[in-house]
Amino acid sequence: MTKNITFLYQYIVDLNRVAIVQAKRNFLVKNEGSLLGIFWYLLNPLVIFFVLLHVKQFVIVDVPIYPMYLFIGLVIFNFIKKCTGLIANSLVGNASFIKNTDLNNLVLPLSRLFEVIFSHIFELSIIFCMMVYYHVNVLNIFLYLIFFIFICIFAFSIGLILAIIRMFVVDLMDIWGIVMHIYWFLTPIFYASKGTLSNFINPFYYFVEASRIILFGKGNPQIVLFACLISLISAIISGIIYCKVKRYIAEFV
Repeated sequence: MTKNITFLYQYIVDLNRVAIVQAKRNFLVKNEGSLLGIFWYLLNPLVIFFVLLHVKQFVIVDVPIYPMYLFIGLVIFNFIKKCTGLIANSLVGNASFIKNTDLNNLVLPLSRLFEVIFSHIFELSIIFCMMVYYHVNVLNIFLYLIFFIFICIFAFSIGLILAIIRMFVVDLMDIWGIVMHIYWFLTPIFYASKGTLSNFINPFYYFVEASRIILFGKGNPQIVLFACLISLISAIISGIIYCKVKRYIAEFV
């Protein structure tokens, strides 16, 4: 029993070590020769943030510390969107790598996850500055880092499921793009949550709202628990699906 646990632990450590090295390489290559470099990662959420902040003056949004509320919503939703999109293409987009190497296929989607995590660090630094400016307890950010693990598990699990489906459905990314547009409006990113049915059946709502609850230090803790539960369920489902098809991945990519 102890040997099996030790073997599993070492397997996970080695897998993540290779994935992190691959993620660093992708991160550096993507920013090499770029005019703004790593600031491109911040440009998209910041532009949308200031546009929506400007639009707010024309609508009634009864939310305390709205700038921080808005930015957290944008950052969390974009993190999940980026992760699922990159991971969904990680297998089909690296067909030659999968067919010509003996490395575990999970290295590819994991490296994409870590790549987005690297960019999230810069977004998190802005949230930290906002917490200081608005006198929000900065220690809450440490609780968020714990919860962030569940966000990563959810994003990775959904991305892995999409990556497997992508091997059989060529138009999947177009479909997923439309789905993400719909969820962007259904998720209370730039408007106040009203606890409607569309919120409760929307998994993105739980992760966005739970992140706000933790960072602001107030709200319904049950939402955080639901988000963690959704994360674990998605991990189990994706794990079962991956175990069923992993031996055939090299044939279908």
